[in-house]
Amino acid sequence: MITVAKEELDQINSLKLKLASTVSDSGQLALQIQMMELETVELKIKLEQQGKVFKNLVDEEQALVKRLSEKYGAGQINFETGEFIPEK
Repeated sequence: MITVAKEELDQINSLKLKLASTVSDSGQLALQIQMMELETVELKIKLEQQGKVFKNLVDEEQALVKRLSEKYGAGQINFETGEFIPEK
């Protein structure tokens, strides 16, 4: 029977440990990527919802401007005093 030298056996064991560690680290990185991808999907959904809210607010603003224009005519409102300043 031939016995492998202790130095070589130590090298083999060291490589095995490094390989196991690398596989473990790779698995953790893969899980982190999956979690980030899920978070990205969730953020995109939230962003889409905010876009809808924004559009609704713009529509509401336009309707208000139209109502005020019909009521007061063309002009501007001083937001500090509430005074309406008609266009000349």
